[in-house]
Amino acid sequence: MRARILLLGLLLGCGGSAAQPSPLSPYEVLVVGKTGGCGNVFAFRATADGTRFLTVRVDAKKAGLEPGGSKRFDVATHANVVVQVESYERPVEQPPYCSDRIDGDLKPEILKAEAGTIVVDLQPRTPPDSRFHATVRGRDLRFRASDGSHLFVATVTIDDVIVGWNPG
Repeated sequence: MRARILLLGLLLGCGGSAAQPSPLSPYEVLVVGKTGGCGNVFAFRATADGTRFLTVRVDAKKAGLEPGGSKRFDVATHANVVVQVESYERPVEQPPYCSDRIDGDLKPEILKAEAGTIVVDLQPRTPPDSRFHATVRGRDLRFRASDGSHLFVATVTIDDVIVGWNPG
């Protein structure tokens, strides 16, 4: 695992010291940040410092994904799937998703995935509740920054978040 993290750093050409990581440093820290979900289906995972969020949006109905089902998607070619990294200049205390309280001053840099796969597993609904649980696993995700550089995420898991509901 340590070798994989170092390899990612070399591939990205990251500069800076450990105390001041590059804005496009390897995203191995995604596994320890906040997670959440809502909608049908939206899930996110934050970096430990709360400055970046990997988000996954799947139009489950159009993608043919039902509660109790599982489906693999190629993020480069599937029209009903959007995977991106949203990078903020400062840590975000309250994630700007699945909430009625969103800080309007937050303006993230958005890096859209141009390659990789995700698998979305949905648990069955438990009547009478319309909500259900989702787990999203991403692999070999590649994002392009506005300056043309790339960000790679070897693996990420957004585990057991509640979806099937909307704020408000």
